[in-house]
Amino acid sequence: MKAAVLELPDMRATGIAISHDMLESANRAAEALGRPRPFEITALRPGDQLPGALDLLAIPGMGCVSVSELDAVLARASDPWSMRILSEAVNSQARVAASCSSVFLLARTGALDGGRATTSWFLAAELQARHPAITVEPDKILVRHGRTVTGGASLAHVDVMLAAIEMLTGSDVADLCARYQLIDRRTSQRPYMMLTVLIADDPDLVHAHDWIVSNLRRSFTTTDLADAVGLHTRTLARRLQRATGLSPQAFVQYIRTDTALTLIRSGTTAEAAAHRVGYADASSLRRAIRRRETGRTSWSTPGHRPDGGQGTASPRE
Repeated sequence: MKAAVLELPDMRATGIAISHDMLESANRAAEALGRPRPFEITALRPGDQLPGALDLLAIPGMGCVSVSELDAVLARASDPWSMRILSEAVNSQARVAASCSSVFLLARTGALDGGRATTSWFLAAELQARHPAITVEPDKILVRHGRTVTGGASLAHVDVMLAAIEMLTGSDVADLCARYQLIDRRTSQRPYMMLTVLIADDPDLVHAHDWIVSNLRRSFTTTDLADAVGLHTRTLARRLQRATGLSPQAFVQYIRTDTALTLIRSGTTAEAAAHRVGYADASSLRRAIRRRETGRTSWSTPGHRPDGGQGTASPRE
């Protein structure tokens, strides 16, 4: 099988190296299992032609950490050669594997329209806003859809390449490759998310965050929160969804668990931390943390409404 690694000037050296290393690791794993080496690996650089009968195009991440940086990098990377190569790969029968901000590059070809995808957690809302025809799953480390595999931030390219290798060679080669490289099969980006990064460009959401931190011990409704920052509940819900992918209820619970984890790491007991952030007991806190770490965002209590209106923001059970 033919595998090519797209190597543009703005792509991270680590992502390029990961692509080559993972493909070569798959070759060695296949050999260890008594099979032929599956991949013929080539670097694809500006000016090159797309190899014929290509089976896999790897698109390493570009390492953007802000929307302004993303815009500057995409302006350079979306040159006629790059877009032609990507379109040719998409229109062929090749699998296409992209991570981080390079998912935006792939999205410009229309390859992800009508499908599911992910990207770096801090850019997920931007991907959804720019490409509404894509169902963006911000919690996921990687998403397989059709012939595409998309992933989170730059080092999630390891997971993306492993998934692509599994699609093309089978689970036994991929599993041995993972063992060689000491790769854990991660599924969620949620443990890595920082809300303060996601909301930094919206002063009202920063105010909402700070108000919640100041009122963690008490029970309050999402209407109380909206009133405190001078927004209608629907406006608050819409802006939170746009910036973070969370409902107001989930936003509150994320801050509560984040604060509790910080307290526990500093030596506070789980029971004491639970009471300080508004949980009834340590068991309730642990359940909330497990939901967060497994990527489940259904934090709602029975009184919560989807519009964020009158539901309680207290996690007490």
